[in-house]
Amino acid sequence: MIENNTCNNLKYDYLIHGSVPVSEFWGISYPDCNDALRDDNELKEKCLNYSELAANNEGYLSDYKKYNYFLAQKEFAEQQGRCFSKPFVLQASRTEHCNLSCVFCRPEPVEHFHTMEKEQWIEALEYLLPPVVEFVPYCWGEPLLDNCFDITCNLANKYKTPVSIFTNFQHFNEKIAEIVLSGVHRMLISIDTSKPETFKKLRKGGSLQKIENHLSLLKAIAGKAGMEIPWIGISAVLCKSNLNDLPLLIDWAAERGFQGLSARRIVIRDNINKLLIDEEVDLLSIEYRDMHDKAIETAKRCNMVLNMPAQIYSNAVDAPCPCPWTHMYLSPQGKLHFCAFSHGNVVGKIPIQPDYWNSKDIMSLRRSFFNKHRCKECASLDSIGAIGASQVRGY
Repeated sequence: MIENNTCNNLKYDYLIHGSVPVSEFWGISYPDCNDALRDDNELKEKCLNYSELAANNEGYLSDYKKYNYFLAQKEFAEQQGRCFSKPFVLQASRTEHCNLSCVFCRPEPVEHFHTMEKEQWIEALEYLLPPVVEFVPYCWGEPLLDNCFDITCNLANKYKTPVSIFTNFQHFNEKIAEIVLSGVHRMLISIDTSKPETFKKLRKGGSLQKIENHLSLLKAIAGKAGMEIPWIGISAVLCKSNLNDLPLLIDWAAERGFQGLSARRIVIRDNINKLLIDEEVDLLSIEYRDMHDKAIETAKRCNMVLNMPAQIYSNAVDAPCPCPWTHMYLSPQGKLHFCAFSHGNVVGKIPIQPDYWNSKDIMSLRRSFFNKHRCKECASLDSIGAIGASQVRGY
């Protein structure tokens, strides 16, 4: 279990994470870089020569993560031309397999899912995990359905990388509980409303009661084993059907021991069905503003962490995109994206070549983003930081 410490307060932090460090809110401690190297050349050398230094020093992995984390922020903040750092958050999906048909994602059941071969998955993670300070497996699939979930958590532990998962928590048993207790640091459960009927409408095939039962099972097994449960929060999608439920959901979550709630609006993409367009929330409406204020007051009263979209600031899209320095996404198809989502910026695919990080394609892509702005989609979400988002800590 990783302690909920504040990450460093260097001047670069606000450029990537927003005014409040991510780790202070969400149960994952990013490296404290106050004692990191300040000499740029030495910092780059420590990052570039990781393999050699790690071979002679078992404890070097933690230092390497810290150096890379600091260097990535420096390169982005100072717009350095040659990029020596690597993204420090890895999002990766071995499979697209999911047991629900949610209106936000897959309104209709999908017969065929992409799933990466186990050997390819392991090889890719062995290459990508060393510099990473947070690992988010299974961004689009359901992690607890994968028969390699234990292997994934063991690999993350091998490379001292905290694991965060997003799960619908519909499939759960004692064996999975043991894996979660030993290998997961943060768990966000997909719950959009505390009203059972609305939940069934939005998360087709799901049950709110199942989530409560599975939480009870997890706590019982943890108590019996004398183990701490992970940091547990809620991931909610805001739409017209559940908009005014959010303050009630915060109360419901606090009563059941959830520590935080992250809410985001529906993501409208091209070729999406009409149902989603009808459900899209206008963040500039009076209705949203009133709900937003009620939710913040409720979170303060309940001592709950809350992260949700604010009414969009006019400069949100004009802000530079930090994701080629912060995030990387590995898709089930084996494509490598320099992005917090799977929009684009694809540079290569598995199997990963040994000189991948020094390739011209990666260098040119990351340099080009000094002059590129956030995509409209990211600017309207809370996922990048404080730009366009409201964050509350009630304690």
